[in-house]
Amino acid sequence: MAPNPDLMALVPVDAPRRLKKWSDGASFVVSAKRGAKVRAGESLESALVCVLPPGCRVTAVPFHDTARARLAVADPVAGWVSRKTVAEAAGPARGSDDAEARAALLRVMANVRRDVVGEGCPLDQCFTSSLALVEALQKRADIAAVLGEAAMVSGSYDAVGRAKGRPSWWPDDYVDWMPHSFVEFKDGTVVDVSADQFDVDLPRLLHLAPSEIGGPDRGRYAFSKAESHAARRRRFMFRQPAGTLSSDAWLAMVKVEPSHSDVAMKAWGQMRMRGVFDARRRGA
Repeated sequence: MAPNPDLMALVPVDAPRRLKKWSDGASFVVSAKRGAKVRAGESLESALVCVLPPGCRVTAVPFHDTARARLAVADPVAGWVSRKTVAEAAGPARGSDDAEARAALLRVMANVRRDVVGEGCPLDQCFTSSLALVEALQKRADIAAVLGEAAMVSGSYDAVGRAKGRPSWWPDDYVDWMPHSFVEFKDGTVVDVSADQFDVDLPRLLHLAPSEIGGPDRGRYAFSKAESHAARRRRFMFRQPAGTLSSDAWLAMVKVEPSHSDVAMKAWGQMRMRGVFDARRRGA
């Protein structure tokens, strides 16, 4: 098996030529009540990979100084954590069943993210990556035994959030719902390997436990497409820039030809990313 490039990037330049097994690294356990943030690089400005839940066992990369403020970790995901959020593990004993299952889940998510999404932005890859994640999880009876079966959800996602980055001129009752696919477990856990297409501050591997139901991140998920459909129709009511379909024609196309909705949605997304919607609305 080829070395995991995420791990190889963390190997110190002065490490012995013949590496030990990753399991030979020092063991730690997440001690912070809010979990341990794993970042792609040593800098606090680097991308957020995931948040390891409390009680999760962590293996450091061999040959790294474990007394430093930032700790390079190899398992369950590769990256860097604050040394303040983890404590040295007392012996080789395994964690609780729940902690072990969630660590195993994060490993699967990391593999899917690397193999399906790659290093770039996961724009328009939510369906493909969620389907691949469910297929991978169907082979993991150990995870299902604790969290229940996993299923893909074709739902909606609040792309902007209720407070962060919300334009002041938006109607108070408008929510920027977008169609989005993600995965839910029977116990209520929600996982997502492409949420950062909407918000670069979100983890690449988003894991929301049942205890986080009602939290700000969980509130950005809706378990049907009704929300995104309603938001889309409302957006279409604004007049279109010159050279594009009128709002009436566009809305009629979506209603009469549902198969065209994805085309319309992508065109809308491209305009929105260019700032056309903001510019024309402010000038209206």
